[in-house]
Amino acid sequence: RRRFDAPLPVEISYDEFTTDTAENRLLRAAAERLLCLPGVDRDTRRRLLRQRTRLAAVTPLTPGRPLPVWRPTRLNARYHQALHLARAVLTGSSVEHGAGALRIDGFLFDMNRLFEDFLCVALREALIPYGGRGSLQASGVHLDEDDAIRMRPDFVWYG
Repeated sequence: RRRFDAPLPVEISYDEFTTDTAENRLLRAAAERLLCLPGVDRDTRRRLLRQRTRLAAVTPLTPGRPLPVWRPTRLNARYHQALHLARAVLTGSSVEHGAGALRIDGFLFDMNRLFEDFLCVALREALIPYGGRGSLQASGVHLDEDDAIRMRPDFVWYG
């Protein structure tokens, strides 16, 4: 009826799928940000590099510009948690106990252990230029010559 029985032009409807979406841009930027962090273990770095390679065709985010907005849909449902985490990484958000826009299901940290590990790793990295090696939670250390009193110091530097 709309074409008055003319065979041409033919209406065509199609969906165009592209990798350059707001979701992929956020994931690529978060992977690149995490790769810049010191102390990322080898396995995690390998996985981040793989994701960055998979998202190579995606346009990188421009520094200083607002983050792209994405909408939760059934098509990106399996990426919701990753996208929330990517936004937290890119905005520098942290876990806060209280009302806010960042939703965390649960967290528990042994702050004594966390501070101790942070301090020991920072000390070990700061002493590297002086030669030797550091050991965290060293075992086999004794307080006396008879090896009767065992110690477990938090940090030992061997010159």
